[in-house]
Amino acid sequence: MRLNEVEVGKKIEIILILDDKRLEFESVVQEILDDSILIEPITKDEKTVGFKNYEVIVIYPSEENKPYAWEGVEVKLVKYQEQIYHQLVAKSAGAPINRRNAYRQYVGVEGLVVSPSSRYKVVIKNVSTTGCAFVTEEELPLGENVMVSFSSEEENYTMRCVIVRRQDMEESGKIVYGCRMHTVNRKIEQFIMKCQRKDMQRRNS
Repeated sequence: MRLNEVEVGKKIEIILILDDKRLEFESVVQEILDDSILIEPITKDEKTVGFKNYEVIVIYPSEENKPYAWEGVEVKLVKYQEQIYHQLVAKSAGAPINRRNAYRQYVGVEGLVVSPSSRYKVVIKNVSTTGCAFVTEEELPLGENVMVSFSSEEENYTMRCVIVRRQDMEESGKIVYGCRMHTVNRKIEQFIMKCQRKDMQRRNS
């Protein structure tokens, strides 16, 4: 779906991300202009928001289908028909996202789990904004607090979690543990968005 296919009058969400800072705004599409949409200027503390250096994500919470998300959206302040708007331009098509449950991003790399009594090498199966899953042969108790870490593209990621689920893989003899994070991890959010952006680029290439 192209961003300029969102109809006038429809609500959209704008998410701004810079390092560990995240801002969220709601707006309404006012005009369609060529390959862009125009919305009323976004303000914060009665001042027009500046978008420089921010990663901009636009979400259209479609009533009929899954929500759509556009990443790397360009935003600028423009004047059109004597009115001032923020103009949003997406370089690629949006992708449907699942917001009922936290999106699980496949990882598939070696990681480390540190428990109160020991440390284990594991394979990180997936991560989400609320938790993660890892694979190991070790016996770990449900309810145990652990530190889960892994590296990707020279970045290190660490999550404070509690083990909440276990699934035995009979054929391999290994165990998949599901964990819930204690607090929101902004760095994991950024990792997931980076992976999704790469997936979108591959689909649109």
